[in-house]
Amino acid sequence: MPLQDFIRAFDGWDVLPVLSGAEVVAAVLMRGDEIHAASLAPGKWITRKLIRESVGQLLEKHGKCTTTVAKNNPAGDAFVRRLGFTKTADGEVMRYELRKARHV
Repeated sequence: MPLQDFIRAFDGWDVLPVLSGAEVVAAVLMRGDEIHAASLAPGKWITRKLIRESVGQLLEKHGKCTTTVAKNNPAGDAFVRRLGFTKTADGEVMRYELRKARHV
């Protein structure tokens, strides 16, 4: 997906695109205290440094960082738990919160 199309799709979000050439291969998306990571291509594009900087920015600004993971996404659940997020709400979409960075 071209970078400009990707950014337009997430109007209202702060988008930190990860590029391979001119193509977006992954991104970190932030709005308020909420953060999400998305990979559009196979591979490990979202680095620890990018996560550390993004999460750190939200923690500094808001005192917490929140995210959601679909119930049928065990890999997403494991990923956010490894980062130190704790589950705050269960359902089809599970909510998580982080108040102090760790393991990043």
